[in-house]
Amino acid sequence: MALSDSLRMMNLRNAEFWKSQKELTFNLAADPVICERAIARMRSEMDRNVPLKARMTFESALAEVVDTNKALQRQRSARGGKASKKDALQRLVEEIVERTPNINKVQLVYRLKGEDGAGIVISIDEQQEAIAGAPMIHFVEPDGKPQTAPLSGLKHRLARAKKNRSKRAHATSR
Repeated sequence: MALSDSLRMMNLRNAEFWKSQKELTFNLAADPVICERAIARMRSEMDRNVPLKARMTFESALAEVVDTNKALQRQRSARGGKASKKDALQRLVEEIVERTPNINKVQLVYRLKGEDGAGIVISIDEQQEAIAGAPMIHFVEPDGKPQTAPLSGLKHRLARAKKNRSKRAHATSR
């Protein structure tokens, strides 16, 4: 009696497994791109005269296409970075560069300390008053959150702003 119960349970599990596999196959085959790529994979085996016994089934071709898509997506995701988010200081530097394209770092610091920096730049440390030796630019984000950035990084912000400006100018001249 125990043998027939275990055979019945095995048959039930087998039936459940193949029912879920059938649903999965129908769902994958419903996607025209996946289905087309799976058929192309199977057709390539026919074109290469792979023996019938060794050919891939439609279900395994669908699974291979899905696995390949996942691997490609992972690779693309690993290669891609985060979208750059400009802070208030970078936006201000870009506005100043738009008005004065040939500005240098010294002139930019002077402009940030003056009227151009009003409302965003709170203060810029002088070299002698800097804590831990690194002068900082203190500014606020639009949401009121105070931020700091090293004064030494201003040259990079300026170069980035000039580069973005030249890209925009080049794109509009086409």
